[in-house]
Amino acid sequence: MKAIFSLRKHSYLKIVGTLLIAIALIAGVVGCEGEGEDEYTLTMTVNPAGGGTAMDVTDTSPYAEGEVISIKAVAAAGYQFVDWTDTGVAFDNPSAEETTFAMPARDITVTANFELAPLDHFKGYWVDPAGGPPGEIVSLQDQFGTFDAIVGSATMFCNPTEKMHGSVTTPIANPEAHLTIYDLLYEDEPVARRVEITNQFGTQNLTVYGPVKLAVPTQKVEAGSGLPCVDFEDLTVDTVYVVTDTFSDSGATMTVKEFQWSGGTWTSDGTATVDDEQQAGRTGLDINCNNVNINFDFGSSLNGLSLLYGEYGGNLNIDINGTFQNFENFADIDGLTIGGVDVALTDLGGGLGKLELDGVINSFDLGGQELWVDDICPTVPYEPPLLDHYLLYDVVESPPMEPITVVLNDQFEVEPDAQVLMPRFLANPVKKTHGDEVTDILDADRHLLFYEITTEEISVDVEAKNQFGDQDFVAYQSAFLAVPSEKVELPTPALNHFRGYWVDPVEGIADTLVLLEDQFHAGDPITATVMYEEWFFCNPAAKWFGEADGSPIWHPDHHLYIYGLDYAAPECWQVEVSNQFGGAQLLTVFGPVALAVPTQKEGHEPPIGLDHYLLYTVIDYGTSVNKGVYLGDQFFTPSQFAEVTVPAFFANPVQKTHDDVVTPIEHYNAHLVFYDLIIAGGWSTDFITVDNQFGTQEIVAYYPNGEDDGILAVPSAKLWWESSTCPL
Repeated sequence: MKAIFSLRKHSYLKIVGTLLIAIALIAGVVGCEGEGEDEYTLTMTVNPAGGGTAMDVTDTSPYAEGEVISIKAVAAAGYQFVDWTDTGVAFDNPSAEETTFAMPARDITVTANFELAPLDHFKGYWVDPAGGPPGEIVSLQDQFGTFDAIVGSATMFCNPTEKMHGSVTTPIANPEAHLTIYDLLYEDEPVARRVEITNQFGTQNLTVYGPVKLAVPTQKVEAGSGLPCVDFEDLTVDTVYVVTDTFSDSGATMTVKEFQWSGGTWTSDGTATVDDEQQAGRTGLDINCNNVNINFDFGSSLNGLSLLYGEYGGNLNIDINGTFQNFENFADIDGLTIGGVDVALTDLGGGLGKLELDGVINSFDLGGQELWVDDICPTVPYEPPLLDHYLLYDVVESPPMEPITVVLNDQFEVEPDAQVLMPRFLANPVKKTHGDEVTDILDADRHLLFYEITTEEISVDVEAKNQFGDQDFVAYQSAFLAVPSEKVELPTPALNHFRGYWVDPVEGIADTLVLLEDQFHAGDPITATVMYEEWFFCNPAAKWFGEADGSPIWHPDHHLYIYGLDYAAPECWQVEVSNQFGGAQLLTVFGPVALAVPTQKEGHEPPIGLDHYLLYTVIDYGTSVNKGVYLGDQFFTPSQFAEVTVPAFFANPVQKTHDDVVTPIEHYNAHLVFYDLIIAGGWSTDFITVDNQFGTQEIVAYYPNGEDDGILAVPSAKLWWESSTCPL
């Protein structure tokens, strides 16, 4: 009997079969997804960007859970490795540059953390720079202020140095970081600051003044570094190369190519011959190009190159970055820009010359009919070291220190033993703006203190590259050791020294009444008349006993105009003072006789923070000072030599009331003693405009005339005082 299946039954089987296939496919998909969840992605990153590289040494990502992975960190120049981080990863040693970890059951990002390498010590050498000063205009901003300046001549070059002091050795952290130090020229008033400096030699309180120099991060290029010059000394004399031949010398590859004659026809029949005839002006071997071009390949792009040539007939070819030029003589391309590269020629006479190319060179061909070439020297690209610019200030006052013996091993490999003598410059990190290029501070807390060291005579040629271009130096004497230091700025003194000049009023104020209360008249102010008559105008002054023993101008806008006083009942006082001319100076004073008023001089800002002073004539002083000093102020720069003789006036800070305006005392303990001066020199005058609470005045200031040479006001401490009977 024949079996017949119904259509309905066939439909059921079809549905069941389809369902089974679908279940199998779903199971397969689920199985695939299960395998994917067992492998996870590893991403490597660095912090900060540019601090170095982070490498997956195992390098088979994605990884299964539990798989052990090797990683490695390599710090970039100027950085050092700190540690590895990733939330939840157990590194075998998170502080090691090379370490391992087990892969967790998730995608992860592992970060290699870097920080700036420690600031090096530097050994500074005096240099004779080849060529003139840079003359670049820069804007400089450090922790003391902002200065616009012109960069002058280079005076010093600094190598990083290893320092051994006692049993402690400080290695070089960044061997590529050097400094070139330039003089600075600017019109702003120098600033003076008191600072506390702490370094490996201890803590010192210093007075600094400036800025005087700019330290610029510099790449040092020594003989044999970078790409060497092609001098053909690796070749064999009389070897002949034809078109399509290649040969190598000094790490570069040369290819002989076709040459184009002056009429535009190309030839491949020429030769390049190695000879020893020195037709390019150098000793040893050179290349004779006879109707060929030579392509020079240094394996990378260049920032420029130079070569020596001897040109003795026929036309010439040059091709720079694919731009071809056919010309008759090298003089034809002098000053041109070919392929984006500037061309300059130096004629050395007799067919000899030097070709210099400045710009990025990706390809370079040169050839001729009777052309010899030698010493093809690539320009090493400038790679700025990771180092701050620094603004240097003179150390003008420092405590004495005993010489410290150190061993300094730097890259010049000169005599390492030295003695550290005394601090000479403080260096602040500085933000520099040069044209449109702004170089920010890397680390505002890293300072350098330059110490003088025992010197040695040397002669080392240095090629330096920095943001001002290429410069050649001859280092001739070691002079300084720069020591990484911490700086804390201290409060500046309230008072300058002041140099007083006799004045002749041209126009000014009428006599006026004032109410004055100083420490001699506390609680019992006096009424006096300010007299418009010949007295003194005082500039802030810098005073030096010796090279590093003195006081700078702390406040360049502080000036004093001294007016005579008419007071009905002057008195006498005894006062004991102490200052830089000695302690416990006993004075008998009479007065008051004059009032010193804070005054704005033309070209300067108002004198913020300067007190009024009430002056008393010194009528008895014991012994005179008779000490030589150097004085520099806004009338006399540089300084003048002067002899300080006898005390002339003692001055208390005073509260002044004038037209119901009360000007209180700001610095109760800041006193002045005025000493007479003797200054050898001529006599002259200066017309100036001054402005103070009494109005604007035109005056004539009298410079030294050998007799009444003015006065010097010295900040002083008042130890004690009492009322005294005036001598008859």
